[in-house]
Amino acid sequence: MAMLRAAVLAFVLLPSSATAMTAVAGHWVALVTDAGVIAVVDLESGLRKEWTPPGLSVSALAFDPGSGDAPPALVLATSETPGSSSTLFILRAESGDVLEKRSISIEPAFILPAEGVRRVYVAGRHGDRWAALCVSLDPGAPDEGPVPLPGPVMGAAMTQDGSRLLFSFEESIRSFSTLPLRSSWQLRSPGHNGALLAVRALGEFIAARGGQLAIFDPGTPPVRDPVTGTFPSDDAVRVIPLPFAAGGLGASADGRLASVLSGTGTMLAVVDPTAAALVEVREVAATDVVVFRDSADGVALVAHGGGSVTRLAIALPAPLPHATTAPIPPIDDSARSAATDTTVEPMEIPAPREETPPPPVPAVRAGPAEASTNPEAKAQPPAPAPGAPEAPSTPAISSTPATASISAAPGMIRGRVAGDVALVQAVVIYGPNSIFREFGRVVPDAGGSFSVPLPPPGRYRIALVGVGGGQMSYSPPYYQLAIAGGGIGGIDFTVSGRIPGGLRP
Repeated sequence: MAMLRAAVLAFVLLPSSATAMTAVAGHWVALVTDAGVIAVVDLESGLRKEWTPPGLSVSALAFDPGSGDAPPALVLATSETPGSSSTLFILRAESGDVLEKRSISIEPAFILPAEGVRRVYVAGRHGDRWAALCVSLDPGAPDEGPVPLPGPVMGAAMTQDGSRLLFSFEESIRSFSTLPLRSSWQLRSPGHNGALLAVRALGEFIAARGGQLAIFDPGTPPVRDPVTGTFPSDDAVRVIPLPFAAGGLGASADGRLASVLSGTGTMLAVVDPTAAALVEVREVAATDVVVFRDSADGVALVAHGGGSVTRLAIALPAPLPHATTAPIPPIDDSARSAATDTTVEPMEIPAPREETPPPPVPAVRAGPAEASTNPEAKAQPPAPAPGAPEAPSTPAISSTPATASISAAPGMIRGRVAGDVALVQAVVIYGPNSIFREFGRVVPDAGGSFSVPLPPPGRYRIALVGVGGGQMSYSPPYYQLAIAGGGIGGIDFTVSGRIPGGLRP
């Protein structure tokens, strides 16, 4: 059976929330009641089913978007001792019949099933620490992880294409690649970050942040201030103030509206994420879930415990006068400068195909400015990697560009890492034409030298990643390449040490 068309994109509650754990898929809602049973509600027919979950204590649940059933299957985790190993169940949502089960090494607070593949990503306690784990449901296939996390996860979401996990922490939001499961970029988000929601229609994600909603665009990386050379303290592209502390989030399929419940579930705000405006605020009966509907009733509110469903008409009037906000002002691209650190996910450098002829000579730029084979070309400063922290040893911004020599074997990129080479896990190439898509990587030899096949034409960035996700201070921060062909040499880095606070294995 074809998968249900989703009316919402995601709904996430804080693990510390007073409301029940919930899951949403299209017009199906599942939640854990105060009595510890699972309630499954069909918003279209009004059908409500209850059943007792296996195990002693449910720690997290989610619908499986790839199950293709009506209702889709539930993925549920139970544990007997906090912080210990758990059992992951795949169950029929309407009856609780167990389809599959797996023992896993952590106690999940969040479950994120991957769509279209038999993988489930979980984040939770692993002894006295927090960790993420990729669980394979295919017989004999190994799990990935656990990967250490820097602290308690307060919210989790998966990006639209399933390539990244988003985790919220105090003061930051971090991304982890899914294949393989590794630490990637981070974004500054000052304050208490909670629930996360990926909005497919907008290509953005929303974070509940105390009395605010913070909206982030992964395609808009942070930039330095052209005068001070510092990054902004907040990487959100828009911020919406709220009249209460934000709890659970939801969104319409077209991304035009989003909902925010208060932590107690008794206040509902509807916002326009694109205009960064508050549309409506209402008091509601204690509510666990808000689901946007395609019909005229606008949204459906599922009461605490799933005992009742209330339907509300939500229109899109002009923003309330007191609710308009000033989006964080963008900085002109000409002010962009280099980041000091990049923490990324690994991927093997693809082997060159013999039938591919070597491309022509490229233009190269390194660090804060560009060197080109065209003597009349003007330098265009690059965009930094998101979330890169400031390092004490970062060199001051200079008007003198770093340069790389354009001389190497045809079809190859060559360079060398000097200094504390032991801190370097790999040299990473991002692109083409994206600082978030990794093309490949290579490990330097014992002397720090490396060479990689020249990638296809396009714009690429070359940076370093530290061992175990550790953050390093090195210069230049990266090289930006405009590949048109030929060979490139002189892609040289100097590593001066580790930045305290980086992720460690």
